[in-house]
Amino acid sequence: MLIDDRIPPDDPREPLDVNWGLVGWLAAAAVLTYAGVHATGFVAYLILCATVYAVSRGIVGIRCTTSASASGVSSPSAPGRHEGGH
Repeated sequence: MLIDDRIPPDDPREPLDVNWGLVGWLAAAAVLTYAGVHATGFVAYLILCATVYAVSRGIVGIRCTTSASASGVSSPSAPGRHEGGH
């Protein structure tokens, strides 16, 4: 019989830890993409630029939270989220 007696690592993340900053920027990019498809001319170009900006901010948000968690720096919790307890 094989018994696993390893101690699990101290991982502060929950099983499904949603990155709300990323979700928000991707939602904004989706709305801008929809608007850009239905626009024409210079307005469509401006909407395309805003979409690229939103996606870039989402990617930067992923890299910042990943590097902060790798370096041991705790990132602030999502608004409205309670620490510990219930």
